[in-house]
Amino acid sequence: MTGKGPRLAAALLLAVLCLGAPARAVQVGEPAPPFTLPELGAAETVALEDLSGKVVLLDFWASWCAPCREALPFYSDLHRELADRGLVVLAVNVDEHVEDAHRFLEGRALAQPMIRDDGWQVGRRYGVAVLPAAVVIDRRGVVRGRHVGFDAGYAADTRALVLELLVESAADSAER
Repeated sequence: MTGKGPRLAAALLLAVLCLGAPARAVQVGEPAPPFTLPELGAAETVALEDLSGKVVLLDFWASWCAPCREALPFYSDLHRELADRGLVVLAVNVDEHVEDAHRFLEGRALAQPMIRDDGWQVGRRYGVAVLPAAVVIDRRGVVRGRHVGFDAGYAADTRALVLELLVESAADSAER
């Protein structure tokens, strides 16, 4: 048994080196990585750069994720309530099969745009490894908040952060 530990460590190190290091995930306070993703079930795309001047909330979700089922209606309500003040909520689907997302959404009246991150390319740049995950981006394109999971406390904190950013952004504009 004594020789297995070093061999296992060496094998793991070799695997990491062969696979390459994962891309570094964006941190709070850093510029949000740009992306363009297709809308679910449509030919149009959504580009982050086209949302400049808006507060953007990215909600990464999948149909098999139980907490995502609770988060999506909350984000939909937030989008409906604050869109006219400058908030855009983007529901970023990461299901392996797009058909699963379409089946899940049938009969649900969600207001936020649904976009598709096939293969988690964008999710990885944003550090998404667990669902649901949310990222809040201010009007200047800087990541201002991140959270994994969903519960009532998080919902209240997210709402407060979004409202703060909407007011902060309005105050910045008034000073100019």
